[in-house]
Amino acid sequence: MPLPKYLARILYAAVSLATVQTAIAEPRNCYVKKGEIICQTTVDPFTALDPIEKGQVVYRELDERNGATMGFGGTGYIDGQSTLIATINKNGRMIQRDIKMRFIEQENDRDKRIIVMKNPRDAKGTALLTISNENGLDDQWLYSPEHKKVQRVARNNSGTSFAGTEIFYEDLSRQSLHKYHYEYLRKEELEGRATHVISRSPKDKYSAYSKLLTWVDVEHYYPVKVLYFDKQGQLLKTLTATDYQQYSDKFWRAGTMNIVNHQNNNSTSLKWSDYQFNIGLSEQDFSLNSLQRARNF
Repeated sequence: MPLPKYLARILYAAVSLATVQTAIAEPRNCYVKKGEIICQTTVDPFTALDPIEKGQVVYRELDERNGATMGFGGTGYIDGQSTLIATINKNGRMIQRDIKMRFIEQENDRDKRIIVMKNPRDAKGTALLTISNENGLDDQWLYSPEHKKVQRVARNNSGTSFAGTEIFYEDLSRQSLHKYHYEYLRKEELEGRATHVISRSPKDKYSAYSKLLTWVDVEHYYPVKVLYFDKQGQLLKTLTATDYQQYSDKFWRAGTMNIVNHQNNNSTSLKWSDYQFNIGLSEQDFSLNSLQRARNF
């Protein structure tokens, strides 16, 4: 049944007005090609998102390109390993830990990592297995060569220091998108580099943090600075990541990380090296039994 003429005129006017408003709201860049006028919007769709959506977009891009802050992840890495030297300044006393990390990508976000202590001698063979879960709560098991047994790490110990460093067990977990609430704060230049500044609040009630502020490189989407706030909202730690290099023509990894704990005045310097990808690791390399053999890899 055709619309009455007066309704058709009203509908036409409304559509025309919406078209005009859209044209005003979305300036277009128009040019002529082979006799045809081609127009493209000059409005960045990102600017139309609210702060929550913007924060999610930035962190989704970071996760897909490069993965977690602590040297693993990024879509398509399959498996790999790296070497880490941690220099700990604890009450003015310098301690060094030599650490090896292995990681493997699994379906349904069930990524797995093993971190094993190579030195000093009294800690050699100490190994941590972390398995990511879809619900965002990671499972972790620790092998102690002193006691020769594997123990599950309680989730309420997520704020416990790993091997005397300023790295918490929580920091070694996968930074899955659904584990946090997000807010985009601003775009800011940091030491000559354009960055997005994102606020994240953990959903996990056992998290050691109330909030994390992260400066994310605009060009390559890796973290260059993180501020960690404790449950009382006080600044707890600052992490700065530098000396980034690209591996396998895809993944960006920091060569140096410095973590300062503002509440106990201790610090940890991390030197990463020997990144290798797609080296043929299997799921059996990340079993509970493999923890007891980890000192040999």
